[in-house]
Amino acid sequence: PDDAARAAAAEIPEVAAHAARLRIAEGPDMLRPMGVLRGEIAKRARHLPIRTLLARAGPAIQAIKPVFMMSPLSVAAFLDPAAIAFDLLVIDEASQIEPVDALGAVARARQMVVVGDDRQMPPTRFFARLTGDDKEPQDDDTLATADVESILSLCTARGFPAQMLRWHYRSRHESLIAVSNRAFYENRLLVIPSPRARSPELGLSLVRVDGTFDAGGSGTNAVEAQAVAEAVLAHARAHPEETLGVAAFSIRQRDAILDAVEALRRAHPDTEPFFAAHPHEPFFVKNLENVQGDERDVILISVGYARAPDGSLAMRFGPLSAEGGERRLNVLITRAKKRCVVFSGLTADDIDLSRASGRGVAVLKEFLAFAAGGTVAAAEAMGEDDVALTDAIAAALEDAGLAVARRVGLAGLFVDVAVKDDDGYRLGVLTDGAFYAAARSARDRDRLQEAALARMGWRLARSWAADWLVRPEAEARRLTALAGVAVQEQTGATPPPHPHGLATPYAPAAVEVPKDTPPEAMPFARLAGIAAAIVRAEAPIHTEAVIARAAALWGLAEPNAKQRAAIAQALRLARELDGLVVEGEFWRAEDSAIVPRDRAALPAAWRRADWLPPAEIRAALLAALE
Repeated sequence: PDDAARAAAAEIPEVAAHAARLRIAEGPDMLRPMGVLRGEIAKRARHLPIRTLLARAGPAIQAIKPVFMMSPLSVAAFLDPAAIAFDLLVIDEASQIEPVDALGAVARARQMVVVGDDRQMPPTRFFARLTGDDKEPQDDDTLATADVESILSLCTARGFPAQMLRWHYRSRHESLIAVSNRAFYENRLLVIPSPRARSPELGLSLVRVDGTFDAGGSGTNAVEAQAVAEAVLAHARAHPEETLGVAAFSIRQRDAILDAVEALRRAHPDTEPFFAAHPHEPFFVKNLENVQGDERDVILISVGYARAPDGSLAMRFGPLSAEGGERRLNVLITRAKKRCVVFSGLTADDIDLSRASGRGVAVLKEFLAFAAGGTVAAAEAMGEDDVALTDAIAAALEDAGLAVARRVGLAGLFVDVAVKDDDGYRLGVLTDGAFYAAARSARDRDRLQEAALARMGWRLARSWAADWLVRPEAEARRLTALAGVAVQEQTGATPPPHPHGLATPYAPAAVEVPKDTPPEAMPFARLAGIAAAIVRAEAPIHTEAVIARAAALWGLAEPNAKQRAAIAQALRLARELDGLVVEGEFWRAEDSAIVPRDRAALPAAWRRADWLPPAEIRAALLAALE
């Protein structure tokens, strides 16, 4: 089985283990705690306090619900340390939790994993204020941990084994993480490039607002708040399927935006369905101190700070000017998954670093410059061997009349050569160069890189250095043919999803072929590209169906033996060249979606029962059960 199937299969033992725990909950050792739990369920009033219930029925509750998700304060309030314990504690957002607040959870677990980012927000005094204990500890035993900022910092200082998670999956465009990666992570994150160009609909963009900052009065930028509120309603109308959040640099600006949004919502009640459409990721307006942990498809950022009505500009930017302000900014500028729009009356040129204090202001200047259309230097140069190989590939594609770009990406993960089109890139070519050689595992090298790029929308081809050494002309023809197939796939019309029922209409591949050259006379690389295009468009698809589809492109109702053999051989070649996956008699690409399809519009000869993929049958059954 492939890697994805293996990962899915790994869930089965976990489900079985949980089922075993449920049987244990019904065993003789659980009679007393289960009796307490059933008694509480049967009550209509006067239930036991949660802490008491967990103390009396903890083992039964853990057997049924083995995973507890709690804040440090909830752990102290509800879990009696003498009555309940855990095998594993996972502390998330550990940079925001003080050691003293984490102690209660640590004491209740046998081992722990601490997850956090010391380049993001430090702890607040939130829990101390709630408990009324906002004083520094004085005894010698606690002084060492009191001087440490967070449980993450304490674990680092004590020498716990550490591992950096380098793959960055959140951002659907590299511009959303580019400044943060360069300014805070030394370009060490593996940032996945997008095949689409940055635009107002994707990636990072800047909206200039001609407003003023009322520093001596309301402490807000009213014009900018109104512009952000209008953008919120425009989003609700144009993109209601995408989640939305708004982040402001100050509490006062946040409140001004909230007031403006509320006023517009009252005036335009037709937008209300959007604000109730995403219960798990609802619309929010927050200031930069409170936005950590949140992410949305689209984030609108209100800088707020601008010139005063008299034209003067104070180089004071609230929390950003204070120590650690850059960490707040790092959180703020990395919340978007698809699109981030910055509303600002300032440009990067307006910020005078000689008059400003704090690293956060310097990063803000860089961020505004990049949002306005600037660039961020790409990380690390290629080796001489990589340059030679990519130059050879690029030259071959350029000789065929295609526009190409070399080394597309910003950091860590690059597409070696990309074929351009009007809206970005239509084909990416990966080589066995530096990244391939440096990968620590075959999974990273042969699956994760291509899967991550395919998830971003890339159509990919792999080109090996050995092929260029042994048969450069054939390899050049193959890549040129794949680039041609890529543009034909993109321009081919795809029927919209069926509005009702469980299935979507079956969409046959739309691929142009040279009608004057029969399939058996085609170059195998070109024929393999056509076969791969059919598989990608119609996967999962039976071997005989691929042959029938390919023959139909030439107008052949029944291919002869030579034609069948040529197409079958090209299909096997496509497996090697284009990374196709074959399971029995059924072919697919690694990133193919398995969905039920309605074949009613296909010719009867193409609706054979033995051509129905088992994976699609399973998908149809699951859809029907849901």
